Amino acid sequence: MKSALPSMALVVLFMGSIAPCAGGAVVLDQSYTGPDVSSFGGGITYLGSDYRQVQTFVVGVSGVFHHADALVYAYGPPPSNLVSARLLAITAWVPNGTVLATTSTVSILPDGWTSFDFSASGVTVAPGQVLGLEPIAGASGPEWSGSSYNPYAPGEVVSHLQGGHGWIIGSQFDAAFRTYVDATPTAAATSTWGRVKALYRASAN
Repeated sequence: MKSALPSMALVVLFMGSIAPCAGGAVVLDQSYTGPDVSSFGGGITYLGSDYRQVQTFVVGVSGVFHHADALVYAYGPPPSNLVSARLLAITAWVPNGTVLATTSTVSILPDGWTSFDFSASGVTVAPGQVLGLEPIAGASGPEWSGSSYNPYAPGEVVSHLQGGHGWIIGSQFDAAFRTYVDATPTAAATSTWGRVKALYRASAN
């Protein structure tokens, strides 16, 4: 009887060589990064407990939503004014009441942006899905830098004042944001895994 051990060792070695390809990788998906408030065309939108601001965006990468960043100027030591953030489901370009994830893991990055870690939430996303990022401020409202003239065409900031009459759309204002997705394995990696299994089955015969 032919031994399968040498072939099995070859398969294991081959599997080890493709393992990094089969795993996910955190990639930048959607973003609008400037100009900031100090530049021509730049502006701010205020964040507060009585005034909700949501930047809508359209997902472009399949995978698990990992984290999001916002360019926020806070009063006081950051990130004390930003206590959490929400990832919202969007219908007809406004939040539909479904909170997909909430995080209280907030940090300041070396480039001055505020980062919200959603990696533990396990929210899967797909291209074409419309979502919203909502930073949650403490008592004193920080300012979210951004720009008018609809620089991020797939979305915009929608606002809701407590006691008001629903969401305000059509602002043509985009807040500075970045979203990151832990991408799913590629089709190439999947097909390679199929070849590995076929090689193993052949070696066992």
